[in-house]
Amino acid sequence: MSAEHRETWRPDWAVPPGDILAEALSDRGMSQVELSRRTGRPLKTVNEIVRGKAAITPETALQLEYALAIPARFWLNLEREFGEQKARAQSRAALEASGDWVKRFPIRDLVAGQWIPNTRSKIEQVEGVLRFFGVTSPDAWSRQWESVAASFRKSAAFESKAEPLAAWLRAGELVALQAECASFDAESLESALPQLRSFTRLQPIAFEDRLIRMLADCGVALITIREFEGTHLYGASYWVSPERAVIQLSLRQRKDDEFWFSLVHEIDHILHGSRRSYYVHGADERSGSDAEETRADDFARRMLIPDNQLAAFVASKDFHDTAIERFAHELGVGQGVLVGRLQHDQKIPRNYGNHLKRPIRFVEDQLRRTG
Repeated sequence: MSAEHRETWRPDWAVPPGDILAEALSDRGMSQVELSRRTGRPLKTVNEIVRGKAAITPETALQLEYALAIPARFWLNLEREFGEQKARAQSRAALEASGDWVKRFPIRDLVAGQWIPNTRSKIEQVEGVLRFFGVTSPDAWSRQWESVAASFRKSAAFESKAEPLAAWLRAGELVALQAECASFDAESLESALPQLRSFTRLQPIAFEDRLIRMLADCGVALITIREFEGTHLYGASYWVSPERAVIQLSLRQRKDDEFWFSLVHEIDHILHGSRRSYYVHGADERSGSDAEETRADDFARRMLIPDNQLAAFVASKDFHDTAIERFAHELGVGQGVLVGRLQHDQKIPRNYGNHLKRPIRFVEDQLRRTG
């Protein structure tokens, strides 16, 4: 057995303290009556301890130490371990009926990200999912998830299944809580937008660490978690504390235009939205479905490419590669961002200019559990 396994392994059994006490009395040729006289405990109490009907209290443990020369901590440890194992057995029995419940969750994704242990045991899967969410039962999970879901703004995220969506958000929350991050500063975040915009011209390898660090300095944890099976998401924004905001992206943004638009869209929610809400941006979401989503879309479009500057370019009706490259350079944005905007505004076909977009390949955030 490895050292790591020894540290995390828990036996599924424990010896009742009364059994050990009965053996100790037998080894000494001592009756329960004599032990009662030696300790001053009522014979009924001694008998109930031996039969497992009564627990060994700290006072009794100290008396047994005097009478039997067995340290009090030995008896107290026995009682603690037995009580813990008894509670675990009762809990596992209650969870046996939750095998169907756990099937609703993206177990393969949770195992792949090392969020839960890799096991075929349904009970252990249920326990792993409950620990992952920090709840004690499926009913407790439902109550907690209902409180989270109630904070969603109108969003096509509801096209996702509730359990995978909750798991994806929880994974990001756990990473965000451990991330190094300053206290939130709205002015710093607004001041950082021009530099963020300039990053759109760079390859991901050149801006990834700088972008994460820049947002962290403003009090925003940028988290990337690959979307789980059953979710259809671009990203989300929410708060894990009064001083820490989170922007969580799904890595669905394979091209730079989608990545940057989604990021700035979520920044608007952080700057202007409710701190008690989860804003989830569904992949199939239609623009204008909600006032706050419309505002975030408009904010992202204006910040990346101002309408008045775009209008002058569109009026020229020259959408050749060289013209797009030249205008993107003048704007100080990536060519892919400009192509995505032209496609969205139906100035060019969806299949035109895609070769000017850059692929986005971020390193996925994972919380490696060490037991």
